[in-house]
Amino acid sequence: MPENYPALRLQKRQGYSLREDTLLLLMVGSDFKRKGLGRAIKSLALLPDTLRERVQLWVAGQDDGEAFERQAEKLGVSHLLKILGARDDVSELMWSADMLLHPAHSENTGTVLLEAMVAGLPVIATEVCGYANYIIDHHLGQVLPGNNDAVSRQLAQAIADIA
Repeated sequence: MPENYPALRLQKRQGYSLREDTLLLLMVGSDFKRKGLGRAIKSLALLPDTLRERVQLWVAGQDDGEAFERQAEKLGVSHLLKILGARDDVSELMWSADMLLHPAHSENTGTVLLEAMVAGLPVIATEVCGYANYIIDHHLGQVLPGNNDAVSRQLAQAIADIA
């Protein structure tokens, strides 16, 4: 973490036009389906109204997001989703975010989990991520069961708990 992290975070958030009370959820990685973007979108619709009205989910990674944008539209949360595409400013996005979501269906390692923890972000991931144990060991977020139908509901609850 840079010594001037608080000032840098504020500067980056202002540069991305984020309001002070916006809760920025970040997902990073390609292969959106495997990384659990559908679960994350569903969790947005399950958030309490007071939290949902100040949340944004930004997704950095290279993949076709059209099906996920349609899912968000169908669930009434499309205004909360921004698919950014491939980015070269991921560290700045992490410094601007409030938590990293990684509700993957499968993930061999999940290096992004470690990157987010180094950037000071709480992480919510599924237990199928190879590095999920570091989240537990260092109390840096929550790890959810990865292969059940309730992941989106558990993710929404974890977001609300951390927020």
